[in-house]
Amino acid sequence: MTAKNAAIRRYILLSVIVFLSNNYAGLAQLTANFSATPLSGCSPLIVSFTDQSTGSPTQWHWDLGNSTISTVQNPSTTYFTLALTQ
Repeated sequence: MTAKNAAIRRYILLSVIVFLSNNYAGLAQLTANFSATPLSGCSPLIVSFTDQSTGSPTQWHWDLGNSTISTVQNPSTTYFTLALTQ
């Protein structure tokens, strides 16, 4: 996801890494999936994440890339930090 501030051409970059752990025999196959909105905008950018995983997960651990950790199913966070890109 990239958030662009058109006036000064700054960007917020967010990388999301999904880790799955299935250490117990007989558990349903889990497939991680999510959506995020909005996908672009000016800083500060409030982004809401929606879990779309299959396999009925019961716990979540989100590292949202801005020192925010969440264990709720559908977290949101605000991105303030801008990184200059070319």
